[in-house]
Amino acid sequence: GQQWGNTPLHMGTTFYALAVIIYGQTLNVKSQWVSSALYKLGAQSYGIYLVHWKSMEFISRMAYHFFPLVLVYQVVYQSLLLIFGLGVVLLLMMLVEKTPLCRYYRYLFG
Repeated sequence: GQQWGNTPLHMGTTFYALAVIIYGQTLNVKSQWVSSALYKLGAQSYGIYLVHWKSMEFISRMAYHFFPLVLVYQVVYQSLLLIFGLGVVLLLMMLVEKTPLCRYYRYLFG
C-alpha cells in the first residue's frame, strides 16, 4: 500500500548515485566514432523508450514458445532482449525515416 515515491533515500544509495555521475563526467572519450554513436543514440532515446517494450515483449514470447531452452541461460536471454530491444527499434526508426512515412516520424518516435 505504499507509494513508490515514498521510498527513503539511504546514504549508500545517494553516495553511489553521486559517484557514478561524477565518474561519468570525468571520462574523456577520445574516439570520435564512439562519441558520435552515443550522441546519435541519445538523440533517439525517446523513440527507443516509446517502442522498445513491444519488441522486447515479442522476443520474450517467441523465446518462450519456440526456444524455451534460451530462458535457462540468462546471459543469452538478456543478450537477445538487448539486441532486439535496441536493434529492432533502431531498424524500425531508420526504415520509417527512409520511407514516405517520414512525415510521421516525429509523431511516432518523438
